[in-house]
Amino acid sequence: MKNIYSYIFKIQQKIIATIEFKQRIWIVNILKKNKNDGSIVICEDNFNYPFEWMVLNLYTSDMLKLIDKMKTSETKTIYINNEIHHVMRVK
Repeated sequence: MKNIYSYIFKIQQKIIATIEFKQRIWIVNILKKNKNDGSIVICEDNFNYPFEWMVLNLYTSDMLKLIDKMKTSETKTIYINNEIHHVMRVK
C-alpha cells in the first residue's frame, strides 16, 4: 500500500512541476555593446523543457538556478558573452 501512495505522490509532484513551469513568463531586455537590443517576452507554454530559451542562449547552470529562485516581479542581471541580460519574472 505504501508503494502505491509513494507512486501517486511522485506522479503528483511531476504534474505540479510541469504546471508550474508552463505558467512562467519572463521579460528579457538585452544590451549589446551598450546598445539596447530590445526586449523579449518568453512564455514557457511554448517550451519543451524548463528554461529552454535560456539554455539555448548559453545561460550556465548557476544562472539558471538563480533565475529559478526568482519571485514574480523580481529582476536579475545576467552577463553573457559581452551582453547584459536584464531578466524579469512576470508570472
